[in-house]
Parts: sequence; structure tokens; C-alpha cells
Amino acid sequence: MKLHILAKDRFTVTCASKTKGGKATYPVLSELEALAPNRSANVAGLVQLFDLYAKDGWDGLSSQVHHEANKEHKIGEFIKGPIRVFYFEDDAGLVVCLLYTSDAADE
Repeated sequence: MKLHILAKDRFTVTCASKTKGGKATYPVLSELEALAPNRSANVAGLVQLFDLYAKDGWDGLSSQVHHEANKEHKIGEFIKGPIRVFYFEDDAGLVVCLLYTSDAADE
């Protein structure tokens, strides 16, 4: 798995890539970009959350915009409006965003 950096400061937020036909794609970014026309404020807010985490770690984020979704497997989620981006974090503070969900993707 290759990683693409979304935000970097004291900490790093990345997303996983997939290779298809020799070309790297970023499913999380592709899905967020597809939502942008209908949810541009929410998508922009997620980017701000990534930047805030990169700068200040979890201390910079409230439980309204971030929480641990699955404690056993150490899966968390960034939250902005109806959009959820799930991630895991390694011991060095590297966050890898895996996928997103949205209850309002078709609105």
C-alpha cells in the first residue's frame, strides 16, 4: 500500500492508494471530490480537520468532529456534517484515511 500525504506538520494525515492499470488512484480523495459539488462546505471542513490534526494532534479537535469508532481495532473517524472519513493511526501518529461514508451523498 502506498500513501498520499493529505496534511503534514507535527503529525501526518495520509490516504491509501490503489494501482489500476499502472496508475495510482486515491479512493478517499476520489469519493470526496465526487461529493464536492453538493457538499463543498463539508468537504472543505474535512480538509481543515486534517490540517488541524496535523498541526495540533487530537488536542486540537473536539469529539463533535472526531472520535474513536472502534476501540478494539483502533479505528477512528473524522466527522463533518453527514460525511465520515474512517482512519487508523500508527504508534508514531501517522493517520491513514481509509474510506468515507455519507448519509446524504445523493442529495
